[in-house]
Amino acid sequence: MTTINNIIQKLNQVSDNKLKNELQKYKLSISIDKYNTAFSCFGVTKLLSGLDVDIVRGGLKEIPAPYIEGIRWSSIIVFRAYITFVYMRSDILERGLDRVDNSSCLKVYKEVFRAGCRNKSEDTLAQHIRNSLCHGSFKISDDFNIIQFNDRKWNIHINVKEFDSLCYHIYRLYRLAFEVKSKINENGT
Repeated sequence: MTTINNIIQKLNQVSDNKLKNELQKYKLSISIDKYNTAFSCFGVTKLLSGLDVDIVRGGLKEIPAPYIEGIRWSSIIVFRAYITFVYMRSDILERGLDRVDNSSCLKVYKEVFRAGCRNKSEDTLAQHIRNSLCHGSFKISDDFNIIQFNDRKWNIHINVKEFDSLCYHIYRLYRLAFEVKSKINENGT
């Protein structure tokens, strides 16, 4: 059985150059459309860790100081997850992974977007996470180390740091797919 940790280990082994070459080979690219904003939003999540305590409290002075860092961290994770799994979504790119052969470094991304599916009509790991985010049926543990996604009868518990890494690798796929599109536009091929 493939775990999130196994997927992340495989993703860590794929260089940007190799990933970009495979995206070009399979003609998987995305245009600027909403991705310029999505990429900027993803970048903003890095700035959130420096937010002022009063902003994190949302104006509520009753929130004890020891909880502030956990609230800040969970806010970053929720915003980053939403940007990664919901806002950046591209059916063209994700479904294009269906035609990737097993020797491609894109196969590991196929696992993310197709993991858990026996049939193409079933929800994917990414779709379950999207559903959980959009329906608010996820929970971050009290110690802020585990995020639990629930979608109907499906659920998964993921270490927050692993999930953060997964979000980064999906962002990386989209960013490089955009770079491939830009290169295609420059070269006309």
